[in-house]
Amino acid sequence: MTTAKPASASLPDGWTVAALGDIAEIAFSGVDKKTVEGEIPVRLCNYTDVFYNRTIHGELPFMAATATPAERDRWALKKGDVLFTKDSETPDEIGVPAHVAEDMPEVLCGYHLGRARPDPERVTGPFLAALLRTHRIRRQFARIANGVTRFGLTLSATRTLRIALPPLREQRSIAFSLNSINNAIDATDALAAVTVGLRKALRHQMHHTGHLAGRFPSPTGRAATVWPVVCLGEIAQVNPPRPILDTDPNAEVPFIPMRSVATDGLGLISSQTRPYHKVSSGYTIFADGDILFSKITPCMENGKHALADLGGAPFGFGTTEFHVVRPGARATADYLFDFLTQPRQLDYCSRQFTGSAGQRRLPAEVLRSLRLPLPSIREQRIMSRVLRAGDTCASWLRQESSALTHLHLSLSEGLLAGQTDSTARGNPS
Repeated sequence: MTTAKPASASLPDGWTVAALGDIAEIAFSGVDKKTVEGEIPVRLCNYTDVFYNRTIHGELPFMAATATPAERDRWALKKGDVLFTKDSETPDEIGVPAHVAEDMPEVLCGYHLGRARPDPERVTGPFLAALLRTHRIRRQFARIANGVTRFGLTLSATRTLRIALPPLREQRSIAFSLNSINNAIDATDALAAVTVGLRKALRHQMHHTGHLAGRFPSPTGRAATVWPVVCLGEIAQVNPPRPILDTDPNAEVPFIPMRSVATDGLGLISSQTRPYHKVSSGYTIFADGDILFSKITPCMENGKHALADLGGAPFGFGTTEFHVVRPGARATADYLFDFLTQPRQLDYCSRQFTGSAGQRRLPAEVLRSLRLPLPSIREQRIMSRVLRAGDTCASWLRQESSALTHLHLSLSEGLLAGQTDSTARGNPS
């Protein structure tokens, strides 16, 4: 099968076109996961290690296995190697690469993986891994893969893969620039995860400190304050009476289907509008600021709950898969939402479903009987402001990570095809 060949005339000065097999030794591993008595203990770099990591290093949790001396000598990982997935159930998961960052004589390249060992006079490992990750090369991998229910590469087709190759100094510069962005993405994602973890721990501490004793110390520094324990039904209405509305039948009103609610308690993704006459009966009605709490599985388990934000509209409509919780004068919506969407409460509610398989629902009485600590309104607002700050920080970090990911994608596709000028050399060493 022929593969796409970059047009040499369109490449920058100094760039060449080469077959993958001419610039790297290509081999497919046959080292299996078995432990055989009498063989040498090794660690095995497997398919998932490569698929989920851009870089292979000694701190990864490689599985224990055994191998023959010949297998160890041939398949031990060396700095600069590029490992890639050679077969999969779908063509688009073939050719996913990872760069080996250090010599690891006791870690072997496992079955279902290919290895490209670069010729140091022609190509660097970090550059080759970045190149194999581009959409252009991934499409070539998908085209040359064989199979019907499971797809795989052949050695001959892989070796003939055509790539555009800049001089070594430019390869190092491009790889350094892209790796710097990847490091920034990883650091941002890690900071976002820490922020979310701290937010969850803080929320748990606020709501559950002293729970077994039935006393809840104030988080505001006044240890003498004791919070009473109440049932949700005492401080909020669960599925309040449906109001009588005098509305133009053709007027567009806010409508929130279940699919418009994000998972993991992240709130609304979007809202819609529908003519009033289409939702005036058979739908749940709620007011701005009410809590929409999923009463079906698996939506309950996926955290599809939200605070109704109607942009100032007095009421809206939703599907009947929601319970509506309307806070009274003694509780704020933010405080109740934070309490209800904690894993502890969701786990309890998920065990209270009734009905037959496929139609299981959470009875409203379960919500009404939930017991919770009740700080003062002032304390509730302080707690919510602290938690919202954590939400804002995590959201900002996710946006930064997304922006960096888009930057990396646009730069890599241009730089690695010779279509973007790589004048910012960074550290080419």
